[in-house]
Amino acid sequence: MIFDKIYQLLGLNKNSGMARYLVKGSSAGFLIIAFNIGLTFINSIVVANLAGGYELGRYEYIMTWINLFCIFALFGYHTLAVREIPKLKANNDFEGIKHFWQQSFWWVLLAALSTAILGWYALIVFGLVDASDYNLLKIGMLMLPFWVLALLISGVLRGSKHIISSQIPTQLIRPIIFVVAATCLYFCFQQFTATSIFTAQLIALVITLAVAIFYLRKDEGHLLAKPTEKTYESNWSKAALLLFFQGLVIALNTKFDILLLNSYCTKEELAYYAIAVKVAALMGIMLMTVNLVIGPEISRLYNQNNIVKLEMLVSRSIKLIFVLTIPIALFLVVFGPFVLSLFGKEFGVGYPVLVIFIFVALVNVGAGSVGNILNMTGHEKEVFYGIIVSLVFNVILNIILIPPFGIIGAAISTGTAIIIWNIILWWVVKQKVGINASIFNFKKFS
Repeated sequence: MIFDKIYQLLGLNKNSGMARYLVKGSSAGFLIIAFNIGLTFINSIVVANLAGGYELGRYEYIMTWINLFCIFALFGYHTLAVREIPKLKANNDFEGIKHFWQQSFWWVLLAALSTAILGWYALIVFGLVDASDYNLLKIGMLMLPFWVLALLISGVLRGSKHIISSQIPTQLIRPIIFVVAATCLYFCFQQFTATSIFTAQLIALVITLAVAIFYLRKDEGHLLAKPTEKTYESNWSKAALLLFFQGLVIALNTKFDILLLNSYCTKEELAYYAIAVKVAALMGIMLMTVNLVIGPEISRLYNQNNIVKLEMLVSRSIKLIFVLTIPIALFLVVFGPFVLSLFGKEFGVGYPVLVIFIFVALVNVGAGSVGNILNMTGHEKEVFYGIIVSLVFNVILNIILIPPFGIIGAAISTGTAIIIWNIILWWVVKQKVGINASIFNFKKFS
């Protein structure tokens, strides 16, 4: 059996409930994420061909702002849920879990509404959005509450170890509904614009949230009941604040290039760049899958001070991930021009960008799940400092390189910043957690 070999490779006891959770959860998570990426990839090809480079560029620019506003609205609670809920469950503190849900839900909902209103006025007052794109921005702001609440519920379910339930709404339902909605809009209006893309996304997110609520009621329905204790002492707000700033800086680190390219490149060039980045993101499918499942286990092992077991799990899993990622990298390098041409003949312009981000992705995977490890072990402050350093390099390099080199300059700048970020976090994991999370860990584990 393939599962037996995976248990052996990772040094896990196949009779252990936790081992079965990790391996089978990873397998199920991989299938869901692979399906999502495949469907999203096909969606992007169809959308790019129907809408064209200009309309796709308009969509990508506004969507970049919406992504940043999501970080503000979530305030780090979706990540905090993955770390805190396993600890509360380990202590049988079910009242604490109820309080966590109540606090996070109302905070995120109010933050989403406030962010939508303030973000709208800020972008217009500072002239960061063209008047022709105001309708796109309106639809994007309407999406915000539905999106962030679905992500929060996903984090709560994931922290409660309902891996499949946590991923079905966002990873399966959303892209499927988007396809259906986009198809209906195209045949109804006989055209497909950036407005059509945003409208289809809004419809998909409304249904995604409804499905997420269904799974929350099904798997963790007790959270919807009012806590019996009116007050509960915790430092969740402080921890969430650190995760919020961390998430914001990460988003700026990966989105600043798009925001700056809008001022120096055409909408078409922005679309070519965005598609190349998305294709390169296929490299991260294995790392995403494992991070999805092992987050709660990292928190558990660290809180039990079982550092040897933690290092063995991290080391063996990252080596397996790296080996499985290499074929994807080789395929994209060799067939990259063909893959990009699926989005439209002109999208081949983004091939150099694709090659740069393939190399960056290999470094990212090779460094290990460093950000995930630090967040799950309570070292989110160190993650924040590391990403700040990376962001400084990112901003400076993008400002210097984008004006003369366009999308190639953006790729070099952002790629360099991501590599710096991984090196810093790898070193912090070694110093603070006491393990080597990279593929270059040659320790022998019994």
